[in-house]
Amino acid sequence: MDKRCIVICDSGIGGLRLLRRLEHTLKGQTLLYYADFENLPYGNKSGDELVKIAEKNLEKFLPFCPKTVVFACNTLSTNTLGKTNPHGVRLVRVLPKVKVGKRGLLLCTEATANSDYVRLLKKENSLLDVLPVKGLAEEIEKWVRCGKKINLEGMLRCADRDYGYVSLGCTHYPIIQAELKKLFPLAEFLSGEEDAFDKIVNSVTTIDTDDHGSEVCFIGKEAKMLKTLYNKGIFENV
Repeated sequence: MDKRCIVICDSGIGGLRLLRRLEHTLKGQTLLYYADFENLPYGNKSGDELVKIAEKNLEKFLPFCPKTVVFACNTLSTNTLGKTNPHGVRLVRVLPKVKVGKRGLLLCTEATANSDYVRLLKKENSLLDVLPVKGLAEEIEKWVRCGKKINLEGMLRCADRDYGYVSLGCTHYPIIQAELKKLFPLAEFLSGEEDAFDKIVNSVTTIDTDDHGSEVCFIGKEAKMLKTLYNKGIFENV
């Protein structure tokens, strides 16, 4: 059995939902979670800056000999697609998901909206509107960590309310999906996490059925805080 670890990397706490799902689904795996609070937020950075951040983070993970590195952040994923992986690490990216032929709204960061990936999505899907929401990921961080209330209606006041679907183009956004549903009551909600989750699970070809679960570890400067937050069960059902 391949005992090498799977690393989940995000700009902050957004990827903890994906981590929880993987912990519940996989057996006998070692899951490492890294939150890049040093560079949070990613959403206001240029594509070149994000490529450098991705390469630097990959170098940090090499000593752990990962079999897979997951870029759980849509911003990092969309801006580094085909542009970085000097060490040949197997990468799984979380990318925005859309529905062809249906009017939809992509909520995302400014950097994601400016990426070549999203520009191509928009070109191929004329019914897709893209709305970068400045600062929402950071507000969600503050809400989860400190209980600070989010003025969500104010941040999304310019958006129509009758979309057929809303694509959550940031791994932080599903955390507040219940609140978003109040603003977009007719919409189906989509997340690229689903596709990434399937790719990760399918990549684990040998599972030790004698093991009762996966081992979860947190790495980086805020590892202790993340572990405490994760163990509170906040991400169990969001």
